[in-house]
Formats: sequence, C-alpha cells, structure tokens
Amino acid sequence: MAGHYGDSVAKIVNVGLVSCGTTSWTALQVGDAPQKDRRHIKIQVKSAPGVAIVLGYSPKNADGSYSVPTIGVKEGAVIAGNTTVIEPIGDVVTVYGRLVLKKGATETSSRISITEYS
Repeated sequence: MAGHYGDSVAKIVNVGLVSCGTTSWTALQVGDAPQKDRRHIKIQVKSAPGVAIVLGYSPKNADGSYSVPTIGVKEGAVIAGNTTVIEPIGDVVTVYGRLVLKKGATETSSRISITEYS
C-alpha cells in the first residue's frame, strides 16, 4: 500500500480520532502536521445515519504552513457516514473535513478515525 515500486508495505502507521464539526474545516491528520513521508491516508466516518463529511485539500505553502480550503461544502467530495475511504495523499497535502447533515440528522460534530501510512 505504501509504495508503487517494490515498496508495498507501510513502515510507519499512525492512528487517531479527530472531531469534525459543521461550522469550520478540520485537518484530518494525526497530530499537528501530516505524517512525514505519508503516502496514503484512511478516513473512516464514525457517525449516525444522515451524517457525512465533505473533503477539502490544501497543498503545503512555501513557508511550510497549510491554508484552510476555500471551497464550499457543495463543491467537495462527500463521504457518507459509517464508510471508509483510502486516498493516495502525500505529506505535502493536508486533507480537511467538514460535517454536513443530510435529511433528519441533528449532530453538531462527528468522530473521524484517521490512519496515516508511510
């Protein structure tokens, strides 16, 4: 999973939970920055029915920081609650999430399980 040219296993794996809300973007990572040399990220939405998250992406700025996505929730990819997605995202991109509520949902936040592989 971690590589494409004979390096097919992850050597470092970090797992953590992130709380994602409806009012702002949350960095989906374990710790303060993406895992060094990360090659894949697994995102699992742990939520009640009717809850989903929208994904936004931010490349690393020249000064090493990351900017919060400027897209609206209707423009990003949506991951339904209780699903798992694995993305081939390196450590120069931060993935952000924002909770969106579908019909009948009333939650204000949801737990997101994040696994980073390098």
